[in-house]
Amino acid sequence: MQRLNFYWILLPLLVALSGCALPGARTSVSEISNSAPDRDYPIPRHLRYSFTLQNTHTAMLDKAEFWVYVPVRQTSTQRVAKISASHGYQLVVDKLGNQILHFEFENFPPLASKVIDIQADLFMSDTANPASGGDSTHFLAPERYVEADAPEITALAKTLRAATPIATSKAAYAWVAANLKAENFIPEDRGALYALHNKSGDCTEFMDLFVALSRANGIPARGLGGYVVTENAIVNLPRRRLAFGRCAKIGVDAAAVAVRGHAHHLNASGKSVGKFISVSLLGRRPEGQYELSPQREPGKHTKQ
Repeated sequence: MQRLNFYWILLPLLVALSGCALPGARTSVSEISNSAPDRDYPIPRHLRYSFTLQNTHTAMLDKAEFWVYVPVRQTSTQRVAKISASHGYQLVVDKLGNQILHFEFENFPPLASKVIDIQADLFMSDTANPASGGDSTHFLAPERYVEADAPEITALAKTLRAATPIATSKAAYAWVAANLKAENFIPEDRGALYALHNKSGDCTEFMDLFVALSRANGIPARGLGGYVVTENAIVNLPRRRLAFGRCAKIGVDAAAVAVRGHAHHLNASGKSVGKFISVSLLGRRPEGQYELSPQREPGKHTKQ
């Protein structure tokens, strides 16, 4: 079993639940899909991580709530079979396809702590399967950090346009890999235009520019956040102890223990160096989407 270490940043969110129903009964196990591998997703993977929740007050909390993302239900290279946790939860799926576990604890004792252990069983694929479901036009539009309509990006995209969408995507990938210089981790998002102007960035800027070039050429594209694993993995979270504030609510951003972008699961020659497990689909929230969804809007997104 592979043991991974990631450094992360907690994003406490005050999540307004008014007008936002949480469907489904509370459970500790969710059977998401067929529990056997198939032709499209033949490779089994198991992911496990945990959080410690702590009431740091000397008074009892009548109700404490915790939200966290788990691997995306299905992408072109993964299918989730089962999600299980050590405590009961409600599973919410937002309009981007992100899966959120919502935990509630009644009468949380003073100075007490609870450990939430989360496990996911998935099936992976070495090759991309056709995407299905959802409105792909959402992934054609420009948005913050993905400035697909900027003149500089549309001009570059035009020079990379090829006979087929696949050939165009490969040309965009090759251009980004050849022309951008990788920087060390930078906490702030800076976006596709920054990457193009400065010819540099970390993995998120590489991803943003590739997505923007794809969208500028009429190819639906989306950013993903997740883990790179080569086998079954336990993810170590060095700062996993979460203290409840006065609101008694904590949300952990989708990719708080994650590595983002295409560059992390392909090496320079394009060879796969591990399985990329997607924990979040990044992007602007569609109308009416669940409040905790990862949003790349001013003041609401910090790169992990």
